[in-house]
Amino acid sequence: MLRSIALCLFLILLGTHGAFAEASVISSRVTRVIDGDTFDLETGQRIRLQGISAPERHDPGGAQATAAMRALVEKRRVTCLDSGDRSYKRVVARCFLGETDVAAWLIARGLARDCPRFSGGRYQPLETANSLSLPLPRYCEPR
Repeated sequence: MLRSIALCLFLILLGTHGAFAEASVISSRVTRVIDGDTFDLETGQRIRLQGISAPERHDPGGAQATAAMRALVEKRRVTCLDSGDRSYKRVVARCFLGETDVAAWLIARGLARDCPRFSGGRYQPLETANSLSLPLPRYCEPR
């Protein structure tokens, strides 16, 4: 209970700063994992994790990233901070499983890259040799 209260306070404080000042909080169960950085919620929303790039399912490392995402979040309740941005009709958000930042978890395990254009470098310190071996899409390059 105390952990839930702490997470709620964290999310409220995070939501009052920077890019998340207009963010809304979505809490829902994951019904389907699409790939390493995209999943569907039981609310009908498709979520694209903000600030990372995971390989597509058919690319090297894609099957591993998808399987890891599935093992972590499928059929579990996540809390997502909607950034207000949309990408191909997907809600772009930072998502948490309890206190675990899902994007940070993927990067720390070498399954995704920090996408500096959209993360501001938030996840760069977590990148591993495996993470850095993944291609960085051009859309991630800072402008």
